Amino acid sequence: HDEMRAHLDVLEGVAGELASTGRLAEHQLASLCGTLAFLDVAVPLHTADEEETLFPELCRLSPVADARYSPLESIQTEHRGHGVSELRLKIALINRDATSASRLAIEIADAYRYHLRKEEEILFPWAEAVLDGSDVEGELAEEMLSRWRACGLARP
Repeated sequence: HDEMRAHLDVLEGVAGELASTGRLAEHQLASLCGTLAFLDVAVPLHTADEEETLFPELCRLSPVADARYSPLESIQTEHRGHGVSELRLKIALINRDATSASRLAIEIADAYRYHLRKEEEILFPWAEAVLDGSDVEGELAEEMLSRWRACGLARP
């Protein structure tokens, strides 16, 4: 999550600049596009790590995961919602709309920061407790790592 936070810092920094100047300069556009490119690649991988690898195993090992409302349901709902604001930010950048870009960059950063906190404070400790001592922990980690390696984003 550290790399994600660094990109969220960029969003917030550029949003502050846009709010004060009301103009979208080329260097700000480049910064925002770089962050959006990162999100376009890293977020689907991270989501797949959770929804295709971790969550099915949590559902298998923990009866709580099968409940109508669980941390999994909440996190999956947030996964589905993240792309909407990112698309709206891309449209604002195409239109060179500094005001909307500033607002949307903050909206995205806030949503992801909230999501990361939820994962770190609720999901990960819960998953660690459920998986502790299970024979699948290493398999899950390898499956996730291989997904990132296949995209050239993790070292062998």
